[in-house]
Amino acid sequence: MPPINRPQYEGTLTPRIEEFVYSILTELSPDKITQEEIDELLRCPVVKAPITAITLIGLSYFGDYTHKDEKIQTFIRGCFEKMKGSLRTTFAQMMSAIYIGNACAEWGVVPDKKNWILDKILVLQPGRYTFMGTMGEIDQVRYYSNRQIDIPYSQILHIVNNPHLAFNDPGGISDLSTAIAAVKAWKILMAEMVIAGQRKATPLTVGYYDPDAPATPLYNADGTPQVDEFGEQLTELPQEQLAGQLQGLENRTVLVTSAKNKVEPVANNADPDFFVEALRICHKLILMSFLFPETGLEAIGSGGSGDSNLNKGHMALLRLNVEQLADRIKEEMLEKLVRPLIQWNFGDQEDWGSFANQPQKEEDRLALFDALVGAVVQQVFSVDDLNVINKLYELAGLPTVEKLPTPDQPDQGFGLGLTDLDFGYWRQFETNGHAHTH
Repeated sequence: MPPINRPQYEGTLTPRIEEFVYSILTELSPDKITQEEIDELLRCPVVKAPITAITLIGLSYFGDYTHKDEKIQTFIRGCFEKMKGSLRTTFAQMMSAIYIGNACAEWGVVPDKKNWILDKILVLQPGRYTFMGTMGEIDQVRYYSNRQIDIPYSQILHIVNNPHLAFNDPGGISDLSTAIAAVKAWKILMAEMVIAGQRKATPLTVGYYDPDAPATPLYNADGTPQVDEFGEQLTELPQEQLAGQLQGLENRTVLVTSAKNKVEPVANNADPDFFVEALRICHKLILMSFLFPETGLEAIGSGGSGDSNLNKGHMALLRLNVEQLADRIKEEMLEKLVRPLIQWNFGDQEDWGSFANQPQKEEDRLALFDALVGAVVQQVFSVDDLNVINKLYELAGLPTVEKLPTPDQPDQGFGLGLTDLDFGYWRQFETNGHAHTH
């Protein structure tokens, strides 16, 4: 075996964040979507509903802090209980990274006798902070209030939405940004539907004037003729007279006009199904921006509850996506907040504990299993994705694997050929009840 050469250099040559390539401290604003756009979009109920649902689902993944050392577990739990504010509120606000693109929270400690304990976790208001960095790394977060405040990055919990699309951009990618066009179309359709509904309830009134009718002289209230600046009597054409009478017709029930004029209502034959279908498409596009299934909420014009099995499968995929975001929040909190607290008070440890997931119901586990299988069949996920395959093993009650078997390698006796996966077997596996026994 040839000798292994020593590495030529340490680390990487390319900067992690391209904007921070200089040794001079550089400012980078995380705004990809303006606060005005966020406020406007959140007024749309089709946007607010999935955000609220995703936040509530996300909170279900934040259980109590646990550690194998009872003293450390009691201490960290006590820090969260005694800190100013609510830990669950902090989790919920950090989930705002979904529609903002990122979320940042400053944390601080205070002395308590011989220990350092958590003072509070303050989620920074969107639009008021920027990232400062040098040589490809973030050094601090600059917050703008009544004065400029530079916060060390080590004191910041930083969550990036859609990291697989952001490519180390600290601003992340907002799900709301992909919904902007659909929301604008939704607002236009809603306004047009209101007008159409008004027309449907109150038919358009059309007046026909007699073109041969003479102009009508105009008189003042006392009976004297109305004259112009040259002393000529003013007159009103028949079409002007009729138009003036029709202007107040919407608030009146009586119209008086000449017998030579013709007035009649015209029914509005607009098809209401057009608006129902157009709004449904907008709703679907908006919900797709959040990977939220259309079946998760009542669909316009559905006429029923729909396919419950399809709904379970869609919601299971949504839960998987939300769980990944919740896991990133927990990992950030463990690494940047819990770890220093433990080191300052107990010294280095083998591990820093975890935030346990709340127990998952059996039917939810099976629904997620089936949904994942369907997603791989439809090539939403690759059969060569080790994380996906291990998730399937976990849901099926089987031990996970460290690598995928090659075509000429047995699949470790699990009966699951991963390179040419027989998904019919997966469904049979679940149907036969094996998943219930693990």
